[in-house]
Amino acid sequence: MDLKPVWNKIRSAWQKIIPDWKYEKSDDQPTQFSWKRILYKSVPYVLVVVFASITFLTALGVKSTNVEHITIKNTMAELEAGKQNLAANRKELEETLNETKSLLAQLQLMNADMETLLEQAKEQDADMAARIEAFMSAYADAEEQNQQRWIVPLQYTVCTSPFGDREHPVPGEIATYHHGVDLAAPQGTPVVASRSGTVTVATYEEHSGNYVIVDHLDGYTSRYLHLQKFIVSEGQFVMAGQIIGYCGSTGVSTGPHLHFGIYHNGKAVDPADYISM
Repeated sequence: MDLKPVWNKIRSAWQKIIPDWKYEKSDDQPTQFSWKRILYKSVPYVLVVVFASITFLTALGVKSTNVEHITIKNTMAELEAGKQNLAANRKELEETLNETKSLLAQLQLMNADMETLLEQAKEQDADMAARIEAFMSAYADAEEQNQQRWIVPLQYTVCTSPFGDREHPVPGEIATYHHGVDLAAPQGTPVVASRSGTVTVATYEEHSGNYVIVDHLDGYTSRYLHLQKFIVSEGQFVMAGQIIGYCGSTGVSTGPHLHFGIYHNGKAVDPADYISM
């Protein structure tokens, strides 16, 4: 609102009142101050000034009120916008919270499934451990039985000389007690350990030729004579069925064969009592 016209009216009315505030002069009377005249002439202008002042102040109040109203209106708009933003943020937070709750529920289900799987795995692990232990025990028993079991040391064609008294096969030799069995086989036939044990002798001797002795660590030893060659060394541990040499005719021999002997506590025993012949 433009207040300049109102202000101009107030100033004009005031200027009209001021000239009458003076002493009036006459020829026959001294100068005197005329209050009535001043009051009479000034009342309309005073009223104008008062009315104009009221109008001016009212206009100022209206303008101030309008400004305050606009300010309040803007503030209300900002508050409303802020309220809407808060509502939107709250909705977004609620959606996020719902998603989080859903994920948490899924994780709890997954955790329950994992615990179930873990329990099953533990049960399977315990079962597998029991099976492995049983298998190892059975294997150990089988291995022990295998080590205690005697096997034929080579694929022979015929037993040419049994255990015990005999005539010496070499002409001119004195008949002696035979401390083993002679098993005839082609030259180079593989000879295996009849039982598991440790090789204590692997050497050559004039009568026995190339020969090997295996200690079975329970009072028993086995001897393999007249080998073409041996492929083990002293101190070596051999398993039952492991090749230790090859059939030959070294030493005092009439042909390719294996002299196989078994000793118990240093005394020769009949191999026929230990191997299938």
